[in-house]
Amino acid sequence: MKLEDLPKYYSPKSPGLTDASASTSKDTLSITDVMAAQGMTQNWAEMGFSAFLGKMGISMNDRERATELLTEYALSRCDRVAALRKLPAEIKPAVMRIMASYAFEDYARSAASKKQCPCCHGKKFIESEVFTNKIQYPDGKPP
Repeated sequence: MKLEDLPKYYSPKSPGLTDASASTSKDTLSITDVMAAQGMTQNWAEMGFSAFLGKMGISMNDRERATELLTEYALSRCDRVAALRKLPAEIKPAVMRIMASYAFEDYARSAASKKQCPCCHGKKFIESEVFTNKIQYPDGKPP
């Protein structure tokens, strides 16, 4: 079984509108087999499996869990980078959490995925107030 085939087990089955009987072959996987394989995979590679389920949109809990696991991994490895080593200990977890969320979003999103802009809320225009400072010189020309 391929990992890419797993999301179809989370979708409801479509009704068979034919007179053919459903496949009862011994070679087909039952849902019990799939869930057992899923449990073993999650035991061996928790971060990767949670990231995959979060990417596929199957579980928001797995999406959050993948970010937490990435944060823990980043905290365990961040002292290898000089710039991160210099960070104060009280802000290092917050920085690693932000970096982990960016890393997960980079993994989970594709060129075809759409996300609404938090600034313009999808209106494609941000209203801003423009002002200018005008300076008047005594002789009319700048120095």
